[in-house]
Formats: sequence, structure tokens, C-alpha cells
Amino acid sequence: MKKIVVFGSINTDLTISSPYIPTTGETLKGDDFTITHGGKGANQAVAASRLGADVQMIGCIGNDSFGRDALISLKNEKIGTTYVRVIDDVPTGIAIIIRVQGDNRIILNSGANEHLNCEDLRTYMLKHISKSSVFVTQLENKPEEVFKAIKQASRSKMMTIFNPAPASIIPDDVYEFVDCLVVNQTESKILTNIYPLTDDDCLNVYKILKNKGLKKLIITLGILGSVVLTEDRTVKIDSIQVDTVDSTGAGDAYVGALSYCLSKDMDLIEACRFASNVSALSVMKKGAQDSLPTFDEVNCFIRRKENEK
Repeated sequence: MKKIVVFGSINTDLTISSPYIPTTGETLKGDDFTITHGGKGANQAVAASRLGADVQMIGCIGNDSFGRDALISLKNEKIGTTYVRVIDDVPTGIAIIIRVQGDNRIILNSGANEHLNCEDLRTYMLKHISKSSVFVTQLENKPEEVFKAIKQASRSKMMTIFNPAPASIIPDDVYEFVDCLVVNQTESKILTNIYPLTDDDCLNVYKILKNKGLKKLIITLGILGSVVLTEDRTVKIDSIQVDTVDSTGAGDAYVGALSYCLSKDMDLIEACRFASNVSALSVMKKGAQDSLPTFDEVNCFIRRKENEK
């Protein structure tokens, strides 16, 4: 199995449930307040590790109680933390999440995540053989440093998986260094001005990004499933119907599971089918990291769904 190197954000999630989104100037009584570990980078690292992957986290935390707790949590998840830097006088990243009827609204304060840079990846590479590893990253850190890190990882022969979330424009010269881009409909719209709903929409998104150098594209479509697009095939994968409790970590569960599968050299289509099951299972529980399943839980879920057919 290849090592997975996650270059990304580490947050603390402050979550509260609400009957609806408050209007301007309105104070609304909520409930079910929780403080949990999050950050897209850390979430994806935990998702992969719980499935059995060998994961190294590269990120930054503040020298505060949130940061110390996050570091302990990563270690407890059997994730390497040697290259998680502690930044003095800067708070650990925070996500404030308002959960409304299974959906959510999120406000981020990047904090220490803003201090992560490509040198952190180079420091890791000085002491480790990076060839054949899987590199995973997102966009909750400084975009320019993320783009540098993708190029560095690709040039060092790492397989690169990029989840450009939160949605943001990607410079054209980055695409050729991305082995697999994972986007949802909103991110597709930002990148190509196409909000994909049909197979043809997805194909048009891929054509635009392929012309910029992209190799493989995965578009997640919510209840419509997902589409995998490469130079030689286009495959639609149906969604898995479950009762959604909290969708906060669904995308991160998918990316973490995908990276786990690819670290085992699994076929891309089979990897995406497995990741769809992991994502579906994650939305049935509250929280980002708390909802991420183990390998045994995923296998039981898959068998149960097959028996229901």
C-alpha cells in the first residue's frame, strides 16, 4: 500500500442546529451544540486512516487548546503528525457550522491554516521517499501555496488528488500536474461556468478542463450520483439512497476513501463506487470526523445494501 500524504487544513468545528437560517438582525434559539475536530485536510486524512491507510498529515495549528486537542486526535487516529507545525500567537482554524434539516451553512476562520506553505511539503520530502505516494490536497489553505505543492508533488512522482474546495478558480498551468480532480456541481460551475446536471454537461466540463491538461475528473452530483471521466471512458455511478442526518463531511469522506482505494492500486471506477458508499454512510451520522466509518462498517453497509436489492 502506498503512503497517503495529506497537505491541508486542520480546524475545530463549532456546530449548532437551527430550525432555519436566521434573517438579518434575528436571534434564533438553536440546540445540539458540539465542538468537534474538522478541516477538510484533517477530515480526508481521518477518512483514509479509518479505512486502513498509512497517512501522513502536513498542516498547521495554533498554540492553543483547540490545536493541542486536534493534534492528539490525529495521533489517536493513527495519522502521522511529525509535519504538523505549531504556530504561536495565531489561533487554530475554526469552522462555525449551522445545521438546518440535514443541510449546513459554514463560516471559516483560517487561522494557522494560512501559514501552511510548500516548504512544509519540501521538508517532508527531504526525509521521505515520495515517489509512488498519493498526495491529497484542498483549498482551505493559501491557494498559491496549494498550487505550488501540487506541482512539487507531481514533479516528485506522487499521484496527485485535488479537491478544490471551497470553490475557487484554478490557474490554467496547474491542471497538467493534477492526476485526479474531484469536484461537485458548484465547483464545476466556478471552474467552467457549467453547472452539471446531465451526462453531456459533465462531458463538456471535462472537455474544458482536459484542454487545460487535466487527466482524470470525478464530478459528484449529490442525489444524481457521480460521473468519472478519463481520456478513454466516461462512467456514471448511481447515488446510494440513505436518510441524511448531516452532510458536513460527505465530500471529505468521498475524497479520503478515494485516496485509500488508489493507494491500493484499485481501478478508478471501483474506487469511486467504494467512495460513494463511504460518503453515503457518513451522512447518516452527525459531525465531520465523528461520522467517518471504518473499513468493517463500510463492508457491512455494502452487504446490507446488496441484500436490499
